[in-house]
Amino acid sequence: MSNIENALIKAKSEDKKKISDYPTTDNSLIPSDIGQMVENELVDNDILEELKIIHQEMQNRKLFNEFRALRTLIMQKIQKENISILVYSVITGGGSSYISANLAAAIALDNKKSALLINCDFKRPAIYEQLLEDKTGLIDFLTEDMDIGNIIHPSGIKRLRVIPSGEMESSFSEHFTSNKLKTLFAEIKSRYNDRSIIVDSPPASEVADIKLLMETIDYALLVVPFGKCNDESVRHAAEIIDRNKLLGIVINNKQQLFE
Repeated sequence: MSNIENALIKAKSEDKKKISDYPTTDNSLIPSDIGQMVENELVDNDILEELKIIHQEMQNRKLFNEFRALRTLIMQKIQKENISILVYSVITGGGSSYISANLAAAIALDNKKSALLINCDFKRPAIYEQLLEDKTGLIDFLTEDMDIGNIIHPSGIKRLRVIPSGEMESSFSEHFTSNKLKTLFAEIKSRYNDRSIIVDSPPASEVADIKLLMETIDYALLVVPFGKCNDESVRHAAEIIDRNKLLGIVINNKQQLFE
């Protein structure tokens, strides 16, 4: 059993603080819909450290501030609320899940905003899904008759919700063409006026899937694992996305945004 699993078991066996037990800022500054978001339990910081997810009390302030800066750069460039951003990597295992989770966590730090993290990579479960007790997810919604609320799960991080991938499948492109997927994105964007949707995508090698997803998503962010890709592969990955929708490139392990 992993250290993360042990920590989660321990956390669930102990009394946890409710959100109401934590100091809050002036609620008049918080949109009413976000103010009503309730986390039954907040995940321990040591678990977030194991999962490599940023949090307010973390010791590595350089990394913490880098993701806050990334969030700020993106928000300044877009300058509108209620956005959806697809995060994809040049290669498999290039860090799209890591960047997605931490960008979502950075957005959720703002008590006037909320974030929804969606794993659209049906072949590769993401490590942040270990935060969830219920793994009912996107593929379950697309293939079965169920309410959207059944797949949106609290993460244990304030103002951050997660839709996991659900049942793993090797063939799934057909699901990205369905009207049900477009309905899903329209619905989750309408639920909260100040919600940012971060989509953890398959890698650039899955060109067809990325193009299909981008039909329902506003912007994209390309993740380049430092020292693991040549210029041609990065150029090819960037050209998958419409130039007007590509926000920039994040160098994983350097966390830099290039215009």
